[in-house]
Amino acid sequence: MTEHIVLHTVSGRERLKPRSEPYWIPLTRGCHLGYRVNAGEGAWVARYTHRGRVAKKRQAKTLGPLGYLSGKDQYGEAKRLAEAWFDHIRFGGKSKSGTLASACESYAAFIEKTKGRKAAHDIKRRLNQYVLNDEKFANTELQDLSPHIVKQWREKLADMLINVGKNKGKLRTAETLNRDMTCLRACLNFALEEGLVTSDTAWRKALKPVTRKQSTEVGRQREVYLSFAEREALLQALQTIEPSLVPLVRSMCLLPLRPGACANLYVGDFDGKRLIVRSDKAHAGRVLFLPESTAKFFRTHCQRKLPSAPIFSRLDGSQWSKDSWKKPIRKAATAANLSTDTVAYTLRHSVITDLVDAGVPVTQIALLSGTSVRMIEQNYAKLTSDMSVRALGALVSE
Repeated sequence: MTEHIVLHTVSGRERLKPRSEPYWIPLTRGCHLGYRVNAGEGAWVARYTHRGRVAKKRQAKTLGPLGYLSGKDQYGEAKRLAEAWFDHIRFGGKSKSGTLASACESYAAFIEKTKGRKAAHDIKRRLNQYVLNDEKFANTELQDLSPHIVKQWREKLADMLINVGKNKGKLRTAETLNRDMTCLRACLNFALEEGLVTSDTAWRKALKPVTRKQSTEVGRQREVYLSFAEREALLQALQTIEPSLVPLVRSMCLLPLRPGACANLYVGDFDGKRLIVRSDKAHAGRVLFLPESTAKFFRTHCQRKLPSAPIFSRLDGSQWSKDSWKKPIRKAATAANLSTDTVAYTLRHSVITDLVDAGVPVTQIALLSGTSVRMIEQNYAKLTSDMSVRALGALVSE
């Protein structure tokens, strides 16, 4: 006679006798929910059976006692967790996804292999400070992540004081929060690509960046615009403060590239007229055809250098980095009486602003700067709307 097992009620589970094998009930074909009764509290488990052509394969997952819920709510939560895991397996997910900590380790190793130790070092630093420092969060199984869990982490991070740099001890701004969330979001997206999870539901909304509409702080530095005269004043001040940095900053005034992309230009990337942007946040590998005046500037700084050498380097021949150019640019901005929010990225913003104001098609600007048309329209909406007014005005006959 088949044993009648009742798991959806507290009384039904209380009637079960302790044994090593869980009590199973079928949910759908090949999917079972189980309850293991021990001397202490019981624990929920799930079992998935895949029937192949030759043999069947079983996989199991422990869901835990769910003691944080009342007895009457445990069955519903256990069923939900089990069904989520079944979907994960059906859609190609791995049966053992590992913890968030192991995912961080794998992602950091991937970055080191593909982008180098320097990039991996920054990733590890942020993950260690903001993710792995929370032992409970770090040890969470990837498959157990939920929007609520990730949202709690985000709220905790938002309330955390900055613990390094010149702003140490200050409240975290929305822009800083966005930067620090980026590492975890990238790590989880990598886990998704690797099949450790099959959906980004847990973090898609919870780690969504703060927008300008939500905070006036975000993008404040992009609102700083330097005119041609102000850019020249910045370069003149740098000539006194850090002369070797002037060529790199001059290149930022000539091209709408990200500061890091300018610093990562090599002699072999320039053939005298064309420049290949091989290293950039987006659209790496694009080719820029330079006007003669700009090409002449680049030819000057490529002279007597090996193809593998950076076009713009420090006195010792090493590459410039954010940490090495940040302070000199700040000092130069102060010496030139420019906005205190002036940073290297301000130059990119100023150049793109000039291109938009000059009437260059937005699609062309997006290609040159390595961004999307949507981002150009979002960050330079006022200028593009003014262009539209002028264009429509030209259609009016006198």
